Amino acid sequence: MYASIGKIAHTDAAKENGGKGEKGKYETINPEYYASLGKDDKHTRVESIDTARKIVAELQKANIPYSAVVRKNDTVAVTVSKANAEAYKQIESAVKGERAVEYVNPDYFKTLPKQERFTQRMDEGQARKKSAELTAKGVEHSAVFGGEKSAVTVAKKDSKKAFFSRGKMQRDAQRISGRGQQKPQQTPKMRNDQGLE
Repeated sequence: MYASIGKIAHTDAAKENGGKGEKGKYETINPEYYASLGKDDKHTRVESIDTARKIVAELQKANIPYSAVVRKNDTVAVTVSKANAEAYKQIESAVKGERAVEYVNPDYFKTLPKQERFTQRMDEGQARKKSAELTAKGVEHSAVFGGEKSAVTVAKKDSKKAFFSRGKMQRDAQRISGRGQQKPQQTPKMRNDQGLE
């Protein structure tokens, strides 16, 4: 299975795992490296087999030491040291084709208590437009540009300045078009039993 990225280590550590797992044993790559890392010095990510193959190939090109274990649910746990965690994340993003997320004023977001935040989710184009608009208005805000999962956050006290509610927009549209003024006249209806007492 791992012929293209490395051979499976047939060591004492691999033999110890022989009775574990659904398929009889775990397949391991570089278990000695995993054992050499301290408990707090491990950065482990679980990937699909295909993704793990690509990531491990890139780790080998970059001469980054790693350890990997094929798990019973056809996933692979890849471990690197904490010192190489950032390089791993960059390789993982490149392999998965993920775009980097862009943050605008993240410190402002961190200073706002959770209960004081008002976040509006939108696509990236709308978020960029809203961020520019808020900057022009002088409203403090934070934004995340990440494709369809973009968002703009303001303090709750500034939410009315920053965003219109849909209900308010509909009322304004009706008022402007004149439809809001044309309400049907209601005539008082008499009940059938009125006055028969």
